[in-house]
Amino acid sequence: MEGQLLQEEGQKEGKGLPLSSVRLKKKEFENIIKNGRKKFSDSLIVYFLKGERDGFGISISKKIGKSVVRNKIKRRLREIYRTNKEIIPKNMQIVVVVKNSAISLEYKKLEDLFLSLVK
Repeated sequence: MEGQLLQEEGQKEGKGLPLSSVRLKKKEFENIIKNGRKKFSDSLIVYFLKGERDGFGISISKKIGKSVVRNKIKRRLREIYRTNKEIIPKNMQIVVVVKNSAISLEYKKLEDLFLSLVK
């Protein structure tokens, strides 16, 4: 019963973020990239725009590694966003574009890099 309620609310059992607070629609992605501010490093490009709600999206090309590698990077970035959400300004919509050099980054380095670009 409890697991069913969590699924109806769009949230996995455990510590994860509700999908509604993270998932950005295609038009939101395009708007953030077109109208938002941009910061970049050799591994990540971060676009952000003040919006009506929080939002987080990741764009990673199929040219970057195999699906296992891409999914690992996406899981890490979502976890970094979730655990540091209180540091990130409210109602900030963020799109992260992952570059090829991000594959070799350890979790802590990826976290430090992301936070330095978002602040």
